Amino acid sequence: MRLRKMRHRLALASSLAAAGTAAALLLGAATAQAAVTIPAFPTFGTYPSYLSTTGQVGNTDVAEGSDTTLFMMQSISNTYNAAGILPFGCQLASDLQHCNLVGNPNVTQSDPLDNFTGTQELQGTWDVGSGNGQDAICGKINLPINTKVDYARSSKPYTDTCSAQELGYAKDAIAAVDFVNIDPEAYGTASGYVGHNFISYEAEGATPGATITTAFPAGGIGSVAAGWEPGNPYNCVPNDSPPGTPNECTGTPFEEVDNTPISGGNSLTSIATRLWCTHGSVAAPDQSQIMDWGQLTNLTGSEVPGQGAPIGVPIRITAVNQGSGTLYGFMNFADGGNGATSCAAKSTYDANGAQGTNPQSPQGLSGNQEISLENNAAQIGDFANANWGASDAADQAVDIATSLYFISYGVYKTNSVADVASIETNPGVITGGLPSSFTASLLASNGDYPNTADNRSNTYAIARTLFNIIPTGTVKSSTAGFLNWLCDGGGASGTGTGAVSPMQAKGPDRFTGVNYDTDLNNIIQGQYGFSRLTDTTAELPLTSQNVNGVANPDGTCAAVAPISSFTAPNQINLTSLPSPVQVGWTVEIPNGYATQLGVAGTVGNGFAGDTIDTITAISGNTITLAHSTAAGTGSKAPPTLYFPGHPGVTAVTDGVN
Repeated sequence: MRLRKMRHRLALASSLAAAGTAAALLLGAATAQAAVTIPAFPTFGTYPSYLSTTGQVGNTDVAEGSDTTLFMMQSISNTYNAAGILPFGCQLASDLQHCNLVGNPNVTQSDPLDNFTGTQELQGTWDVGSGNGQDAICGKINLPINTKVDYARSSKPYTDTCSAQELGYAKDAIAAVDFVNIDPEAYGTASGYVGHNFISYEAEGATPGATITTAFPAGGIGSVAAGWEPGNPYNCVPNDSPPGTPNECTGTPFEEVDNTPISGGNSLTSIATRLWCTHGSVAAPDQSQIMDWGQLTNLTGSEVPGQGAPIGVPIRITAVNQGSGTLYGFMNFADGGNGATSCAAKSTYDANGAQGTNPQSPQGLSGNQEISLENNAAQIGDFANANWGASDAADQAVDIATSLYFISYGVYKTNSVADVASIETNPGVITGGLPSSFTASLLASNGDYPNTADNRSNTYAIARTLFNIIPTGTVKSSTAGFLNWLCDGGGASGTGTGAVSPMQAKGPDRFTGVNYDTDLNNIIQGQYGFSRLTDTTAELPLTSQNVNGVANPDGTCAAVAPISSFTAPNQINLTSLPSPVQVGWTVEIPNGYATQLGVAGTVGNGFAGDTIDTITAISGNTITLAHSTAAGTGSKAPPTLYFPGHPGVTAVTDGVN
């Protein structure tokens, strides 16, 4: 067994301290020399739980949680694990302070920058979902695994109750989707739908909230998402197709889900709220649950989506696993700030989810078995098959054509299976060369589609940060080391263009031939479609940190420490200050807070307008800055001080763990 050495940047983990000394996790930079003298073991309250005093115990780190980040974190873990394969790892000498140079010809191949002690990362799947992962690290879930959960994968901010620190390492977004490119009538008569009546609660000229009963169109339907209305050709196309396109539908295609009010400034009238949050009828105009596709597409010149006349085609809302961070993010958007009377209360999630052959009955959480995984539109086809059987293509096609769902933007871009729903039938049921699979179409949100720039700035309405979350009182140094490695923003060491501080450097991946930092970029951005954040990423200004009422900062891979008070014009008192923080370090407060530091940042130095300063002295938990702090324009006191990347800091700041 080989000693596990803490990766050199998460040594800044003041949050690793035991109760009474715990502080927010500090992420710093990584040391880069194999022959460097390693200081004594740090004291994190109690001796690290995985390491014996002889240093001869190995370690595996276990994560549970998010489905959105599961496969990406598996790829990252595999890359990190490969960095620990001997002889690339560093077998320590007997003094436990150097790589073993004596009688070890493989030391020339050792990688002292990455996972040189061979920690193994395991991405668990016993309880998938961001909320479930957070519960797991807080000890609220009893999992049938013979180990503790070391950190939680999460695609939503931390919302649990135990002491924890979230490390944001990527940006993503969520978007609603529908299915435009499907003509259900082409698959035959949908006998399960034709001849049945369906209800809605709004119709032109009717009393708001009154129940309206409308027969499903005789003969079947075309693409209702494209704007098909009764009387149109079944294979009509959206009427916003290029000029001169023949065979256009007369209805308005459904291409945008907004959480902005459509009537009287009342947020309860938004499309998103009424589709996913409001349950049942409301006696006020434009506030009842939207249940009929005609309400979205059968519009006159003066009407907007939500005000159209019913056409008898019910909307199928696809329910999602309640532990899902994607569900959490979308429901907070759909809620639009309405409070616990709507989607903000978890007890109301999925209440409008369809189940069985009639998407309107029963409704509510009780007994709903059509709960999909997040980011898995393929399950819409599974549900359709379960409802109608493998010999009924027509009714399955209606299920898919009338479904609304939402999905991770990164997953949508990169997973060609997750965004496709299929009619699942026996061989020979679908004839004539008709397609059986249909790709979901992204819907805009509040006038914008997700894109990297808007996701990173939180200007897209359902932007979000992807996190790994650690319990601050029980973090193992190996866990800290891995997450620190993931957050490090440095590439190859050395001099010249693109060179980084040794404290942030990574080594070459001997299997791919590129630097491990390039590997991380390729995995996060290229393979999985997210946008990477590192410890050098500037924090968003205060005004950009909240989207739809959800705290959504992005630079949390940077070191942070809670601020307790401002003891003097140029001094800040922190709740706890770990020893790795040094004179000369840069500190940062994002724009928009009531107190600002002495120097305005610029895009050139990576701080994008945030206020920055330099530490000139440290005494206990008090740091002295080069300049005086100043009153800002905001009204909120800064809760934390950020320590972004520190080029040029070469001192080793942690010990062997």
